[in-house]
Amino acid sequence: MSRRFRLPRGTRDFAPEEMAKRSYAERLIRRVFERYGFQQVQTPIFETFALFALRSGEEIRSKMFVFTVDGEEMVLRPEVTAAVCRMISMGELDLSKKPLRLYYVGQCYRYEEPQAGRYREFWQAGVELMGSPNPEADAEVIALAVDVIRELGIKGFELRVGDMRVIRGLLSDSGVPEEAQNRVIGPLDVLGSSVDKLTLYVDRLKSGGELTEEELADLSRRLDDLRLWKEEEYRRMASGESKLPPSLEPLLEVDPRVYTVKELYKSGRRGELAELVENSIRDLKEAQKARWVYYGIEYEE
Repeated sequence: MSRRFRLPRGTRDFAPEEMAKRSYAERLIRRVFERYGFQQVQTPIFETFALFALRSGEEIRSKMFVFTVDGEEMVLRPEVTAAVCRMISMGELDLSKKPLRLYYVGQCYRYEEPQAGRYREFWQAGVELMGSPNPEADAEVIALAVDVIRELGIKGFELRVGDMRVIRGLLSDSGVPEEAQNRVIGPLDVLGSSVDKLTLYVDRLKSGGELTEEELADLSRRLDDLRLWKEEEYRRMASGESKLPPSLEPLLEVDPRVYTVKELYKSGRRGELAELVENSIRDLKEAQKARWVYYGIEYEE
């Protein structure tokens, strides 16, 4: 009896036709990077766990593939910036030629729940402009990102620019230690990405479009994440742990329809499902504000 093999969850194969497209896109990206004077570096596919824990803390362990080699904990790299910083600390790069303009293209890995457009194995292309205190350096990287998108022929895009130094500065001024800052900042991206993704689902439902099984599972998961946040925040409020004002208590009410997302869709009640998702988007936006205002931050879309 022959053995049947399957792909590891959250990974993909690419046939020749797809690889031709990906290779072409990668060549365009590299061309823009090098046009701006960036030079390529390459780092190992795995690094020491300590390298990433140094910045993000022990809690990042659950989001990475961790294993032990020769008695030392290693991880499949979740991103490349930390590895570039390691190269600098080890004296592998010539710091006399500042600012350093470096780029990389390679595979990264994160132990996350696979969903539409997000995999456990993914490719990252990025640049690091290091050694310049001038704001023009940030402007250059933003301009480069725009040129990459245009080079790929993408139109009608929106570029959102943020600066973690602003958020960290506000948290520091409020007396929040760096370790706690990492726990505070982490969910911001999660909430923001859910708002964007749920908006796409609402538009699809309202226009009569279909959702794939994978998208339906993703929608259900995102709404369930919001439900869990509400239940936890309600518990914290009841115990006095939460600093959310009582006026926001209605925000924490859970719509019972959140338990029947797939049933609503498959029974043809698309309008009702769209209403549920729209209400969830509203709650998420309010949650974004409420969650961070009492830390001294007002976060708005």
